[in-house]
Amino acid sequence: MIAWLKSLQKPVSAEHKPRHGFFLWFLLLSILLSALGVVAFKNSIRDLEKRYHISLEQLYEERNRWGVLMLEKSHLVAPQRVEKIAKEQLQMNYPKEVKVIPVDNVSQAKTLETHP
Repeated sequence: MIAWLKSLQKPVSAEHKPRHGFFLWFLLLSILLSALGVVAFKNSIRDLEKRYHISLEQLYEERNRWGVLMLEKSHLVAPQRVEKIAKEQLQMNYPKEVKVIPVDNVSQAKTLETHP
């Protein structure tokens, strides 16, 4: 039986050995390149996450600034403040008399147009 198994074995030629070695080197090289690709990909993800968190911090700061500006605006346009400034700095007062001129006919209002 051993003789029969020996007869089934074929001798390996010298041509097959370099191919086998080439395939092994190709496989090792592809594994190495894949590992380097994973490391580079993780590094780029880490950089993107860092930039994302920096952008989020800037967004929160800008929202806080926006809130402060809206508070300042509501203070500056408050009717009491505007009235006080109008009276003190611009010497504006309420009119003593209010005259109301009724417009009965639209055609009369059109006759008041200015001519050059």
